[in-house]
Amino acid sequence: MVAIGLATIGNCAANAQLVGIDAAFATLLVGLVSTCNGLARVVVGMIYDRTNVKVTMFVDGAVAAVACGCIIGAFATGTPALYIAGALCCGFAYGGEPVVASAFARQRYGSAKYPLNLSVINTSIIYGSLLSMAAQALAGGVDSPLAVFTILGVLSVVALVDVLPFSKKWDADLRATRAR
Repeated sequence: MVAIGLATIGNCAANAQLVGIDAAFATLLVGLVSTCNGLARVVVGMIYDRTNVKVTMFVDGAVAAVACGCIIGAFATGTPALYIAGALCCGFAYGGEPVVASAFARQRYGSAKYPLNLSVINTSIIYGSLLSMAAQALAGGVDSPLAVFTILGVLSVVALVDVLPFSKKWDADLRATRAR
């Protein structure tokens, strides 16, 4: 989620123009992506409050996968509406990640060392930055947004599929903790 969000936010206006969006709306889109980032923190928090960390991770991962699919579709077909939808969804998925991380840190490790555990979990931005840069390097740089988002799209699907084994491990850990 972090890599996808960083790649989208960092190149949003330029990429929007590549699919035919005029410069004024491309600039506005950057602000709308940030708005979706903020909105996601509330919405994803509500999803977590009503469900659990596993469902929340799945929903956030699904939004990221859809976002990449839309952006890939936009670059493949030159459809501005797909880019707009994908960029907004990327902002949303990126905004949901800190909620999932903080919920996970508190629920998994408890509140005794929550600040330390959350700090460690939030280093994910480092790995997200590295993944985003690696995707850009593998794809030939920022001049190849279709290739960059194809790589990030594959990673988003891997992250989404990874929720299943994570959920099984999470459930097993909870059962073991309760048995003590």
